[in-house]
Amino acid sequence: MHRVTIAIFSLLAAGAALAQSVTQDMQVRPPVAPTSRPPAAAPAPGATPAPASDDPSFRLANVGTNALRELYVYRAGTSERGPNRLSAPVAGGSNIWVNLQTLRGSGCQFDVDVIFEGGGTEGLRNENLCLLFRLTSGGTAAGGGLAPVAGSPGTPTPGATTPAQVATPPAAAPASNAPASLIITIRNDGRSAIREIKASLTTDTGFGPNRLDEGEEVLPGATYQLRLPRVQGCQWDIQVVFRRGGPQNFMGRDLCTDTTLAFRGPAAGQEISGGTGFYVSETGHIVTNRHVIEGCGSVGIGRPGAPSPRLLIVAEDAQNDLALLLLPNARTAAVRFRALDRPLRAGDTVLLVGYPLTSLLGGVNITSGMMSAVAGNRGDPNRFQLSAPAQPGNSGGPVFDESGHVVGVLVAGIDSSGGRIMQNINFAIQAAATRRFIAAHGVNPVMGTPTPALHPADLYDRALPLVVPLICFS
Repeated sequence: MHRVTIAIFSLLAAGAALAQSVTQDMQVRPPVAPTSRPPAAAPAPGATPAPASDDPSFRLANVGTNALRELYVYRAGTSERGPNRLSAPVAGGSNIWVNLQTLRGSGCQFDVDVIFEGGGTEGLRNENLCLLFRLTSGGTAAGGGLAPVAGSPGTPTPGATTPAQVATPPAAAPASNAPASLIITIRNDGRSAIREIKASLTTDTGFGPNRLDEGEEVLPGATYQLRLPRVQGCQWDIQVVFRRGGPQNFMGRDLCTDTTLAFRGPAAGQEISGGTGFYVSETGHIVTNRHVIEGCGSVGIGRPGAPSPRLLIVAEDAQNDLALLLLPNARTAAVRFRALDRPLRAGDTVLLVGYPLTSLLGGVNITSGMMSAVAGNRGDPNRFQLSAPAQPGNSGGPVFDESGHVVGVLVAGIDSSGGRIMQNINFAIQAAATRRFIAAHGVNPVMGTPTPALHPADLYDRALPLVVPLICFS
């Protein structure tokens, strides 16, 4: 399925700073015809054309899987599409800045056509490209087309003044033979997604704000085109922050000549993050969350003061966020799952055993709470909510009942909502989904029999050989 987002930006009046781009989480829309949105009203006969300062340039983001190979932008109502605006295909997950300053002074109403590798096409008619908004696509495979989406709260509107504009002093006009902007390609050559991109003049203090939108990432192998004001100078400091591995900096780069920057993240073999796992077989099979091992060059067991044996990745389940690992040539104990005829109920006691914040706490930790709800976020039947406190590093660890039988795998928590601090709202993957996953890959889950409740200290002692700290290496 093809999915495309076009985020469109306008230049404000001369002397004002460029507005930063605003994109949103991508969504698949119901099938609609390319002209499903009522076309904008055509300019009245004899109306004054848009001022020359209006710039229809925009950011083109391909959030689908098929590459975009052609882009046409032409005056609304004309039959001649003109040249292909792409000098090279735009791969899935990448985006570019489409510079249309040559069309300034030609009005703002344009038709847009995109063509994918394989021949799929999408179109938009009579859109005002000088306005700030974004477009998403359901893809031609679903019969859809480019469709506008209203901007989110805080999206600048033409003529609005944003804090970034206030903070940026007016700059002298660039030389007539120099472009007004630097278009820099950020290439992710690392194993983990880039979650922040920051840029500042070398003469400034700090790197400034993240130039990616909240939730936006540059995936491994993808590129991102960053637009910077050339009039402020060529010497810039660039910092990217990887989801795993932290920041990488390029200092004092001449971006007027060095227009492509490749970031590879930390050197191979460095410890970049951690999580928890637990043995589900007597031959060394370990269950954890998929996100615990995602982007890792290798995964190992990291007990304090002991070697870190490397693990094999047997299987991954992205939908349920599960992973099955193997410690080769091992003989281990294995957890027991709660009996099928004894489903957990809201209000039942649950306990977490894991390795949170190992760099700070240094070891295994146990917390207790209750099952708060039998379903997960928005009623997800494959998860449940619990109140036992959890911290980073607990992810992938087992959730036990009072008898020491596994009832779930800790996966995520909510710590804030709408500016409010939320406490002890955590979620776990249901044991049934975990059992199905490991059984599909040749591991028979060991089922427990009803036994009396254990004192938490006794449960802790029993869990110690079953629960392991995991380390993600670059």
